[in-house]
Amino acid sequence: MNAVTKEKITSSQVTIAVASFIISDGFIVTAKSAAETVGTPDVWLSLLAGGILCLLLAYLQAKLSQAYPEKTYFEYSQHIAGKAIGYVCSFLFIIYLIMITGHELRSQAEFIRHNLLDETPIEVTMAAFLLIGVYLILGGINPLVRMQELLFPFTIIVILLVFVFGMKDFHLYYLRPVLSEGIGPVLRGIKTTPFAYLGFETILILTAFMAEPQKAVRTVVSGLTISIVLYVLNGAILVGVLTEREVMTLTWPLMEFTRSIEFPGGFFENFEILFFIIWLIRFFSTFALAYYFGCLGISQLFNLRIEYIVLAMIPLIFWIGISGKDIDAVFAFAENLGYYGIIVSGIVPVLLYVIHLLKDRVADET
Repeated sequence: MNAVTKEKITSSQVTIAVASFIISDGFIVTAKSAAETVGTPDVWLSLLAGGILCLLLAYLQAKLSQAYPEKTYFEYSQHIAGKAIGYVCSFLFIIYLIMITGHELRSQAEFIRHNLLDETPIEVTMAAFLLIGVYLILGGINPLVRMQELLFPFTIIVILLVFVFGMKDFHLYYLRPVLSEGIGPVLRGIKTTPFAYLGFETILILTAFMAEPQKAVRTVVSGLTISIVLYVLNGAILVGVLTEREVMTLTWPLMEFTRSIEFPGGFFENFEILFFIIWLIRFFSTFALAYYFGCLGISQLFNLRIEYIVLAMIPLIFWIGISGKDIDAVFAFAENLGYYGIIVSGIVPVLLYVIHLLKDRVADET
């Protein structure tokens, strides 16, 4: 057993960690990109279909991880495919995790600039966010998952409040007719969902930390299902209140929608401030987990102390975050990262699982 993975976490903590990774900036912008691609009110159907496909990938990945319960993906990929190929698979996965880290760093800075500190240089907010994250990450996996466990319930409460009080302007006919242009637009819309649901692949690493790794399938399916339900509701409610055409025009659709909510009796007059704070925490959760997992991968591939790697990666992550010239470049980066991620962290591990099954069958026959 690797010294790092001697730290153990519970199944419920893994479920929350998976959901926390997924529900981040994608949750407040995916409805926009889906509406632009689908072009009909069937945005929610694309989100549902994309989620179901990711559930299948998550199930297979969890089964793979259960076969190597005390090892991370970075370790058992070499056992399955050989040292060279396993090394390449792991390195591509690490690149994805580091890219996610840099993207989340930049996204939170853009979110802050758009909604609060429009005169503050994004370099300042990025640097503060990065240093706070490094401090937490140096503590290991347990502080990370305990933070998710503490704060995730507040996220769910705030999201449900937004949905419930925003429903007063909901019009079902904005969602009709269903499949007005056939299944084609819905299928096209699925391509906007990879970045939204990426995060289920963390089970490839988290299983090694689980006190009960035999529950890996249930935990990742639970975490992803929570995310899918919220994403589908988000897409349906935004279109049902604003119409898909208006959703297309908004940079952060859910944030703008939250601003329009009026609570009875004037209670929570500035509810969007609470939503803003919660979503900064969501950015931070995904950022911190991706940062830790990426550094863990480098640590295990090169047999280095993870603390040194966390500190050494600071300049690279800051550079990745600052590279995009504007918000449009950030969104384009996220879209491309989604496609890359679904290949290296979604499809490749499933192929490794197929190889694992074939090797087991050959071993049984001999």
